[in-house]
Amino acid sequence: MMNDGKQQSTFLFHDYETFGTHPALDRPAQFAA
Repeated sequence: MMNDGKQQSTFLFHDYETFGTHPALDRPAQFAA
């Protein structure tokens, strides 16, 4: 990893949810970027 003395900020996105009318029975979907 290059280090030029400047602070590099990193943005991480994570989402975990279910789709449908009954969350307990629906399959979960997980997204990360």
